[in-house]
Amino acid sequence: MSIVKAVPAQNGTLRGAPPRPRQDRGMPASYPAPGGGGDVSPHREPASGRWSIGRKLLIAFLGFFLLLAALGLLCLFLLQRVSRSTEAIAKNALPSTQLLGSIDGRTIDFQAAQYRHNLATGDTEMAVIEREMQALRRTVADQIREYEPLAVKPREQLLLGTLKQKWTAFLEDNDRAFLPLSRANRNEEAADYLNGTGKQLFDAHSEALDGLVSFNIKEAQDEAAHARDTFANSQRLIFGAIVLTLPLALGLGLLLARSISGGITQAAIAARGLAKGDLDQRIEVRSRDEVGEMARAFRQMVAYQRAKAAAATAISQGDLTQDVQPESERDVLGYAFHDMVVNLRAVATELQTGTRSLATATREIQAAVTEPSAGTTEQSAAIVQTTATVDELRAAAEQSAQLASAVAETAERADRAAADGVSAVRGATDGMAEIRQKVQSIAENILALSEQSQQIGEIITTVNDLADQSNLLALNAAIEASRAGEQGKGFAVVAAEIRSLADQSKAATAQVRTILSDVQRATNAAVMATEQGTKGVDTGAELIDQTGHTIDALAQASQQTAQAAQQIAASSQQQSVAVEQIAAAMADINRATTQNLAGTTNTERAAGNLADLATRLDRPVAQYRL
Repeated sequence: MSIVKAVPAQNGTLRGAPPRPRQDRGMPASYPAPGGGGDVSPHREPASGRWSIGRKLLIAFLGFFLLLAALGLLCLFLLQRVSRSTEAIAKNALPSTQLLGSIDGRTIDFQAAQYRHNLATGDTEMAVIEREMQALRRTVADQIREYEPLAVKPREQLLLGTLKQKWTAFLEDNDRAFLPLSRANRNEEAADYLNGTGKQLFDAHSEALDGLVSFNIKEAQDEAAHARDTFANSQRLIFGAIVLTLPLALGLGLLLARSISGGITQAAIAARGLAKGDLDQRIEVRSRDEVGEMARAFRQMVAYQRAKAAAATAISQGDLTQDVQPESERDVLGYAFHDMVVNLRAVATELQTGTRSLATATREIQAAVTEPSAGTTEQSAAIVQTTATVDELRAAAEQSAQLASAVAETAERADRAAADGVSAVRGATDGMAEIRQKVQSIAENILALSEQSQQIGEIITTVNDLADQSNLLALNAAIEASRAGEQGKGFAVVAAEIRSLADQSKAATAQVRTILSDVQRATNAAVMATEQGTKGVDTGAELIDQTGHTIDALAQASQQTAQAAQQIAASSQQQSVAVEQIAAAMADINRATTQNLAGTTNTERAAGNLADLATRLDRPVAQYRL
């Protein structure tokens, strides 16, 4: 009897299969179209003239960039115009107005100095006022020189010349007419001059100054109006640019989104259908960009899967005459179908031959199996007796092992209790040390509090002294107020209030001193209590240390006992395991003997079953067309 097997070829494939490439046939990068004989690579360069998605997006973003750049340049131009207006206000009009205001203030101070000079009675006072007038003249001259670079327009320069002329005329007439009269104490004539000629000259100067101020205010207002107009125009231009750009951007975005998302949506629907096994998919995208490439690849993939599905359907119906050829060297599924067809043909052939050989072999087995064995029955009876004896020995070993395990568990519990006691003692020792540190810290804080209370006592003494001095000062003030008569009544009331406050402060310091004395007595008592607490903590720590040493000795003894009990339990367990192994071996021998007794009957029955199986196998194999 011989069973024919499929013999593989030397290159690892069945005879009749096309030669496979020597390169790695893992998952392919792309699938070819059926019958196309070539790959569709996703990295293939786009055809010339094709508007790819990248080119579309680049042109769209370039357009947006140009629009934004133009809008940004326009905004920069308008902001520069606003900046020039605000800079003119900040660097010219505002400093000019500030300088003119300062000049106005100094000239008014000069005129006030003239009136004070006329009212002065002594030469010393006049000299002081004249020095002040000289300082004001220098200040005004410096500020006029500081203003000259700011006068850039002809009209402003003309007004500044008028201001300097009027101010010079006012000063010259002051030196020529007013000062001699005032120095000679001709006060009425000097006053007439100030109210007459002097006032006219000063008014002329003030009018020229007001003209310059009005000119700068008008210039600032013009620049501000120009800035407002520029800002309003900027708002209109920017808003108009946004209104014009927004529809263009929306339209371009919708166009790009529709051209990209439509094809991708169809491809996604087709992919979901293919994932569920539905090969009836249609993709109608015909664009020339990457989405169109993807759609064409999907159509090729659908056609490829339909061809393979048709071949699989024919094979499932028993048609092994299908000739499935791979579409390319990287067609993993094509090679798999081809190998499957070749292998199924070989298997069907081998099964047909094997069923015939199996029928012949079963007839030979049925003829050979005829004798029962009597010696096997006697061997089974002896094994039964031996097994009963081993069971009794196993029960005794198990009882010994249980007793040893109980002793070991008791020793382990004692060891754990001792270890817990040691841990508790150590925790108590650490706690006592921490309590000692906290008590010492409390004592130090109380001592510091005592020192601070002494300092507070010194401060209270100082406050009490201040209250006594305030009382004396208030008494002296009241005496002086009574001497002053009617004019000193208000001061007498203030002195009485100060005296009342001094009395209240003295009474409050007395109360604080009493409270501070109570705090110091309580602090001293707390210091003594903390010292006693520290001594008690030291005593408790010594007792805990002694208890810890005792529990350590107990733990060592319990540990030794647990180790001995564990050794006894391990020995008993080994004995129990050995007996279990003997019992298991006897049980296996008994089962083997029983199986041998039934082997002959089973073999005869199996031979009959094999004959039936050969008949059943021959029927399905006969349906394949080779």
